[in-house]
Amino acid sequence: MNLTENFQIIIAFTVLLAVFATMQLRRNAPTEVLFCLALVVYVLFGLIEPEQAWLGFADPGVIAIAGLLIVSAALRS
Repeated sequence: MNLTENFQIIIAFTVLLAVFATMQLRRNAPTEVLFCLALVVYVLFGLIEPEQAWLGFADPGVIAIAGLLIVSAALRS
């Protein structure tokens, strides 16, 4: 492994730990915002390509879960 790969691994784990620490310390933190911010950091540091980041939102499973979240929010109000 070279220095760039080690740096990418350190950034990836740091962002992941920051997201989960924030979720534990701030119970009201919006999960979707935290994970979207982590995705932006991954793209900015070059860990993934922007095309790969957008492809994840096109997955049928993600679309189904988003639909369920919309329905559950509508039922609560």
